[in-house]
Amino acid sequence: MAKRIQRFAIGLVSAVLAGIPNFILEFLVRVLTQCAYMFATKDKEKLFYNISLVYGLPKHSVFARTFAKQVFAHQIWILIECLTLSVLPKKHNEIRCEGFEEFKDFICNEKAKGDGVIVVTAHLGNWEYVAKYSALATGQTFHALAKPSKSDVLTEFLDRSRSMQNTRVLWTDRKSILKDMLSVLKSGQVLGFVMDQKPEGRRGPIVEFLGQDTEFVTGPEKLSGKTNSPIIAVYCLRLGLWHYRLVYEKIEHSSVNETSSGHELTQKMSHSMSHFIKLYPEQWVWNYKRWKKMS
Repeated sequence: MAKRIQRFAIGLVSAVLAGIPNFILEFLVRVLTQCAYMFATKDKEKLFYNISLVYGLPKHSVFARTFAKQVFAHQIWILIECLTLSVLPKKHNEIRCEGFEEFKDFICNEKAKGDGVIVVTAHLGNWEYVAKYSALATGQTFHALAKPSKSDVLTEFLDRSRSMQNTRVLWTDRKSILKDMLSVLKSGQVLGFVMDQKPEGRRGPIVEFLGQDTEFVTGPEKLSGKTNSPIIAVYCLRLGLWHYRLVYEKIEHSSVNETSSGHELTQKMSHSMSHFIKLYPEQWVWNYKRWKKMS
């Protein structure tokens, strides 16, 4: 019964949002942003801790408070857009995505070399659209690693929403996950990682991320070494309502030894993410417990 109620609630909210004019959505986001700032106390404390650590900003400063509201507003916009598109696919026609044609030429050129392609991104901008536009660019299903949500209903919703955008989720709790990833790449397809979260269940190498010593996952580096697949960092940055820009860069080995060590290549991926997060800081998930220094 509880799951049915949750499914109905998600569907109802999505349908209501899909029918609201844009100018009302803008007002709604302002209201929800203020509510999040007032009542999401745990998220706000994580956010303040992280920006204090990275930028040295006291949480009571005007800039810190303004920045926190910008972060919440961005996340609310992304949620609204994703919910809307889940029930009204024709809304995809309203999306403007700058840089798509250039990205299409770039990734197809990499695929033409005969290997699979590894796409890495961060929780920056709209990471769900990185999968969407990678699939559109290649004409193939995009395979994305993801952790199941604590809510079965939310997991089902995300799986269904992603499948609408030609994305197949490889859930990380599956025993066959390594075999599945290798299969994707060896068959010349695209495999995606959102890799700015901390490693789960094990330690990763320490690299510099946003100026902090940070544990990072090594999956992309190891898989690239096993399959000779190129790594492309891709970000879908939000410029406005239904308006995005794709930016990307190839993460390349600089030496033969780098393939086996993994440290330098992982550091390059971290530097790429740090660079674009600093350019669009309000679009990253600062309300995430990323560093162990936090109690």
